[in-house]
Amino acid sequence: MGWQTAAGTTRRRYWSNASVTAYRPDFVREDGSDKSAPFAVNFPSYSEDHETVVLPNKGDGFSLVGKDVDQKLAGVAYRRASTLSNGVVTIAVSKRSLVPEFSAAEAKRTEVLLRELNEDMVYILAPVTYGSR
Repeated sequence: MGWQTAAGTTRRRYWSNASVTAYRPDFVREDGSDKSAPFAVNFPSYSEDHETVVLPNKGDGFSLVGKDVDQKLAGVAYRRASTLSNGVVTIAVSKRSLVPEFSAAEAKRTEVLLRELNEDMVYILAPVTYGSR
């Protein structure tokens, strides 16, 4: 499990692979193509990822950074829920396609939102004294 030092602090954090909900789309079409044609969605499709981390000292001083997600973008429903309870972190992420395609207008509207969602991770933040020697 790779813990890294969080930028601008001495605290260590763990980034969960399971917390990634979206992707970095590129909906730009080349000149000459039908720029108003809809974009295909892998439909039907459903995926779910879970991660559970048991923290030392019953999680005393640990915290979660990142928000839960419940969004519908570009024909897909994205959900993420994370909890820290009794020293156990649980992260659940699901992606469910809703339609076989979405419009070019929606692609333009959602491209930035999908990129932002892709960058929004869940981190477990260790207490300041954790791991100090």
